[in-house]
Amino acid sequence: MLMGTAGEPLHGPAPFTALAMSGELIAAGSEDGSVRLYRVPETRVHKAIRALGDEVSSLAFVPASDVIWIASGQHIYAFDIKTEKLVLKREDATIQKRVLNDDENVLNEIALSKTHLAFTCDDGRIGTYEFSTQEVKFLKPQHKSVSSPLAFIPNRPRELVSGGYDCTLLHTDFLLGSFLSSLDLSGGASPVDTGAVPPFIHSLDVSPDGHIVCGLADGRVWIGSGGVKGPGKKKKWDGLDEQQGAFHTVATGPVVGLAFRDESSVFMSSLNGVLKLVAVTQSQTDGTTVTIPWSAQTTKVAKVNTLAYDTATHQLVIAGITLDGKGALETWTFENMQQRAG
Repeated sequence: MLMGTAGEPLHGPAPFTALAMSGELIAAGSEDGSVRLYRVPETRVHKAIRALGDEVSSLAFVPASDVIWIASGQHIYAFDIKTEKLVLKREDATIQKRVLNDDENVLNEIALSKTHLAFTCDDGRIGTYEFSTQEVKFLKPQHKSVSSPLAFIPNRPRELVSGGYDCTLLHTDFLLGSFLSSLDLSGGASPVDTGAVPPFIHSLDVSPDGHIVCGLADGRVWIGSGGVKGPGKKKKWDGLDEQQGAFHTVATGPVVGLAFRDESSVFMSSLNGVLKLVAVTQSQTDGTTVTIPWSAQTTKVAKVNTLAYDTATHQLVIAGITLDGKGALETWTFENMQQRAG
């Protein structure tokens, strides 16, 4: 049995819109163009980055370093948070780059590999920024509407998967800028109680072994296992193979946050703060079976924008908006009660 314990919530003056974790360090981006850094279990702000000018839409830590990347408006920024300064501003960024020229277009999410930063934006395009050359490129494949969640595919350093409001997952080779595969999720039957809500793709994650999960606006997730390596499998990643995936209804509203806990279970949150751990088992006789070993309701976050999970600290963090329109973070720590009893 899995037990989750909620810690003391963290608060900010503006709604939290982006989140990233690196061990004990939590970075929370806000609607007001600021980033607050906390070092749990402390509740005071450890450091802050202010006056970026636009809403912070996405954050990503460089693994095993003190560098954080930020997407805000049309710009990406890199900050070294090891500096002695407690409050940093835009001019303190080690790198700042405008990657979108249209003032009406904004960045949505970023993801990091060892060599590139990838990003999505409102006009549906997918772009990359190469660290060594600082060159920005846009891929030929693009979404027909807003592109939002994206991830690099583990152990495939040149491949990306992204989702959008066109209800489609795109699998691309960003070095060649070419299309590899896609999956249209608009054909599945939505749950009856969600009405005619289109299955916009709000969130996604890819596990280290190649599973993919994406969260939809109608309360479902689509979980694909075609990318998992196994006997007789082809070398290419087949994570978007429709025959090796399935829809599962897990909420009554949009699934806005997803993060794998391990290769067979994933944390999720709905827009209205329903939290669940979704466990997936597969067998040749029963096919794919989904169970919910843990669930809870957020206590301070009335509207969830995103979540993050750190496998080293076993902490889940939820970011969003309180009932009075301010920012709140909830931290949850997990332990296996069977292991504790043993």
